[in-house]
Amino acid sequence: MPILTWYTPEFDYYQRGIIWKIIASLIVFGSSFLAFWSGAWSFGVLILVFAFVYYLIYFKSPNLLKAEVNDKGILYGKNFYRFENIKNFWVIYNPPFTRALYLKLSDRMLDEIKIIIPKESPEKLREILKIKIKELSGKSETIQEVFSKILKIS
Repeated sequence: MPILTWYTPEFDYYQRGIIWKIIASLIVFGSSFLAFWSGAWSFGVLILVFAFVYYLIYFKSPNLLKAEVNDKGILYGKNFYRFENIKNFWVIYNPPFTRALYLKLSDRMLDEIKIIIPKESPEKLREILKIKIKELSGKSETIQEVFSKILKIS
């Protein structure tokens, strides 16, 4: 039985303007050119393949996923995380820039999950999760996440 349900994009989506696209293209093609010119053709190909895969993944709109907290765990999209497999959680809420629930998992393959939370205050979500999972307080975004937002690359 769901306690709390919302729909959320699977990843942060940034509108990238024409200037961003021109600068990114210059970096990719300039780096590839330098790699080919210096004889590191495999590195040049790797840069182009990486840029192509990035384009395929991040230039599409994110799908909306269902996020649900119930009495057994958290459902996020098609994945279900049981409370006993979640070590702890934390919420970073700094609208409009960051609204996210982070789950630290016991699973070694998948260490952390980031779930974007709704625009309203996360207090209800926090109170529900505190009953089942330990909350880590004082956590903030990693430097990688901050730079990703500034550069609009994730």
